[in-house]
Amino acid sequence: MIMIRQEFDIGDLVELVTPYSAKDSINGSIGLVTKSKKITAQPEGEYRWHKDEYHCLVSMPGGSSEWIRAKFLKMISRAKK
Repeated sequence: MIMIRQEFDIGDLVELVTPYSAKDSINGSIGLVTKSKKITAQPEGEYRWHKDEYHCLVSMPGGSSEWIRAKFLKMISRAKK
């Protein structure tokens, strides 16, 4: 299966632009995407996921990790492939 690069992918440096503060992160925090997955089970296919369809596990500087919806992330730097 060919993996299509999503807007946010493993290794990307992102900024949180959330309308709320999460447990260990606040709006404006910077973190590293370590995983991404769809929020609901949908048919698999080779297409780019919409920001509302998936969330990313973001590793924060303090050592914690949180699942953040893609629509609440802003790209800082893409991972090199």
